[in-house]
Amino acid sequence: MWDDYVLEGHLPALATFVVALSETQLRLLLRRGVEDVVLFWDGDPPGREAAERVATRIQAQVRVRVAELPDGTDPDERPLARVKDIVEGALLVGDLRRMFTKAGVT
Repeated sequence: MWDDYVLEGHLPALATFVVALSETQLRLLLRRGVEDVVLFWDGDPPGREAAERVATRIQAQVRVRVAELPDGTDPDERPLARVKDIVEGALLVGDLRRMFTKAGVT
């Protein structure tokens, strides 16, 4: 169903293989003590909409950040060094900076 991955020893990761996180996957993460989740899905409308939907659903249980990709790009198309930067720069759901960024205000 799912497995843990470590991106070349740098980032612990869970690959969902779709833009969804099931209740079973969430329960397994919580059982493992995960407190911080970064959603890092495709940089297209379906990927962004799914990240918002999942973030809203799980934010009461874990700290959720959403990594933003440029339009039309996929996580697997990014070099590892860039993936690490994107994940580390992901903004917390509910953070004012994230809200301003989404609204195009800098």
